[in-house]
Amino acid sequence: MECSAERLWASLLVQSASSKDGKRAVHVYLLTSWLNSLRKRFPSIFDCAASVKEVNSLLDVLDEARFVADCRTDPVIFLDALDTAFLGLSFDRVISLLKAVSDHAAVVARVHEECLSVRDWERLSSIAAVTCSLKVSEDAASVCAATVTYRKGRRIVTMETVRVDDSLRLFCNLYKRKEVSKLTSISAVPAIPDSTFDIGLNLRHSEYEAKQKISLPFEAAQNQDGMHLFLYFLHH
Repeated sequence: MECSAERLWASLLVQSASSKDGKRAVHVYLLTSWLNSLRKRFPSIFDCAASVKEVNSLLDVLDEARFVADCRTDPVIFLDALDTAFLGLSFDRVISLLKAVSDHAAVVARVHEECLSVRDWERLSSIAAVTCSLKVSEDAASVCAATVTYRKGRRIVTMETVRVDDSLRLFCNLYKRKEVSKLTSISAVPAIPDSTFDIGLNLRHSEYEAKQKISLPFEAAQNQDGMHLFLYFLHH
């Protein structure tokens, strides 16, 4: 697989922290205990993030969000991950807390598929500005399906092949299904050209609204079979 959910999450984090205006502070909150592993796998995150912390619950994240919002750094909060470790809360409470956190900062949350039912995912999706899912296609490409929801209820879905290199640079292209023989090896899949995959992390709110008025060049039906990857909540 050319891109895992973990690597894509890390790539978007670094991309957000390296925005051109340099004014967005990225804060990382780990809901599972893997701080040391994260440091070994993605050391560049610790060079660009304003803070990286392990927390016990979404209530802790909400307290942190209130604090970083007071610093007026236009913060982005990355959560890893929404899984069974904290879903002892009622699901209504989870949704309420995520919405509360997004009142103070833009939020990107990685989701573990196995901890959510289809209905739970749909409920989470209903409050997110962008949802993404990742799967491996029949032709051995990593495919990300992204759904952008606009304020008036309109939705646009794109499907792109994605790859993240060892420097956490993201490469993607619009996905076109290819017929491949069973003898075709994964290494034979053509390289993916550079693209401009962007869910709005580097945009100011006014710029994000302007971007919403532009129709994307490719629309497709959403595929529900992939691993649910992350939700993006825009801070208004």
